[in-house]
Amino acid sequence: MSEIILHLVGPESQQSKAIELAGLIGIVLFGFGFLLDKLGYPFGEILEVIAAFFVALIMAVKIINKLRGIPSRIIMSNTVCFQPDRIVIEKRCIEMQSIRVIDATMAYKDGPAYGSAKYLSDGTNNVMRVIYHDSREDTINFYLEFSSQLKMLEQILREGKQRHGFTLIM
Repeated sequence: MSEIILHLVGPESQQSKAIELAGLIGIVLFGFGFLLDKLGYPFGEILEVIAAFFVALIMAVKIINKLRGIPSRIIMSNTVCFQPDRIVIEKRCIEMQSIRVIDATMAYKDGPAYGSAKYLSDGTNNVMRVIYHDSREDTINFYLEFSSQLKMLEQILREGKQRHGFTLIM
């Protein structure tokens, strides 16, 4: 029987949230400095320079994190096991026969994200929405590091679709 075990993904990391917030603050400061500069206040120009430096620093940190392979979301030690007949999340088992629809958005680390080679994935934004026959829903967030994991998962989901007849959207 084919199966693949993957790590679950938690919320966005604190570092990533802090970097994005700092970038937003820098942009607001730049706009405020620009406005003050246009109104003739000398402090506006100084604020523009500080904010531009701040935004450049934040962009550099984001680029360095990307190059070092630091993901934006937390990769947890908990796992999810995909099999053609079931999905096992830690000790909880979801039988494929109880599923009506699986809607999955998946990309492996450094692979094309959002269906475009223009954007590279960090492997943590994989989402599988599971809709049951009784209309309940579950969402599974998981980490894909290699293209071979993606191919195997796609194969397992297609095999599950053949056996159990659910709708598969990938």
